[in-house]
Amino acid sequence: FDMGSSLLQCHLPLEVVVTIVAFIPKTNALDWALTSKFAMQAITTWPLRCARDEGVVLIAPLLKSLVYFQPHFSTITNMGVRMLAAHCKWLEVFDGNHCSTINNDGVLSLAQGCSLLREVNFDGCHRITDEGLAAVAHACEHLSSVSVNDCYNICYATGLSPLVERCKGLQRLCCSRVDGLGDAALQHLVQHCPGLQELDVSRCPGVTDVGLEAVLRGCRLTHLVARSCVKVTDRCCLAIVEHCPGLLGLDFVDCGGVTARGAAAVLQHSHALEALALSVADLSDAHLAPISCPDLERLELPKCAGVTDVGLSALAAKCRALRHVDVNYCRDITDAGVCQLAEHCPGVRFFSAQGCTCITDAGVEALARACPRLAHLDLGRCKRVSDRAIRALAVHCPRLAFLNVSRCRGVTDDGLLCLKEACPLLRHLDAFDK
Repeated sequence: FDMGSSLLQCHLPLEVVVTIVAFIPKTNALDWALTSKFAMQAITTWPLRCARDEGVVLIAPLLKSLVYFQPHFSTITNMGVRMLAAHCKWLEVFDGNHCSTINNDGVLSLAQGCSLLREVNFDGCHRITDEGLAAVAHACEHLSSVSVNDCYNICYATGLSPLVERCKGLQRLCCSRVDGLGDAALQHLVQHCPGLQELDVSRCPGVTDVGLEAVLRGCRLTHLVARSCVKVTDRCCLAIVEHCPGLLGLDFVDCGGVTARGAAAVLQHSHALEALALSVADLSDAHLAPISCPDLERLELPKCAGVTDVGLSALAAKCRALRHVDVNYCRDITDAGVCQLAEHCPGVRFFSAQGCTCITDAGVEALARACPRLAHLDLGRCKRVSDRAIRALAVHCPRLAFLNVSRCRGVTDDGLLCLKEACPLLRHLDAFDK
């Protein structure tokens, strides 16, 4: 019985097939792979949730039409990369996120074997150097997306610069913590890649308003991430208002020069925002009042001490598409604000309120009842939360995968045991009480 072929010939969505395959006993996995050659050759997306060298060696030779290698979790090494490069010539998207053992040898194999690559993600692959990136740039001139966050052995001048000059169709560049990335590098980027739409320069201390203004003027960005760029100020916020009113995503967390004045200007004029992250000490409810972003899904306001229930309630009422909310250390957020969020935004899946000591069981219960898809909940240091809240999560949130109740001294082992059967997807539990 050719199960693999039968599943695919029924025209089931790939994610359904993958879910079914996940339940195949390991002893039958080889049989399934070998008897499904015809079906496997038609697959364009990596069919398994995880990717390890053993699996890649087994099925890469069968995936002749593979275009997208984007597993949820991957630990592949150079060996796995070489197998993909040898057998998947049509590969366009490679995601090696945090496969930290991949080095220049693996990248060179990928570049030589997959010249059609359009998107590569090497985040956290710190063994890759300028030489490896140059090989990719030379072989894959049609790249539109490159992510090398935390690749601290890559330098802009000798690594990214050649890539930028050759891949003029670049639309997305993520280069957090890349050495030598400053204002001059950003001006060089604008000159060669005017079609750039998404840029991440987090933790690049050489980036200032001058460089970002050049990008905002020359590229019409849709997404800008400059987290922990301490030299960025309100001047950059005003440049966003002037040059990129259609901005979809902005992250200025820990940009020490950005004040409530600059943040308010962006909030007042950027109505298309889908993701917003700010940590501005003097930001208040009054600054949040003008916001009107019906498509806002991701909101992060950590350490915005002036934001209270009034501001959170107003945002929830206007931004009902919210899925991800972070109000860490907004100490004046109470149950009232959480209840309003739950009422207006039932699609919330991520809620982080670490250090919000005024939140109690009542707020968590309201959130649990109204948001059954809640998967990530961080209540660290919320000292008024107890087993009563945990029981509500057990009853209403079967998809819970992450829970932090560290230093919530009202939470006991008895309460946490309720989650054992009720939340089978729970993978991370922090209940540290010191």
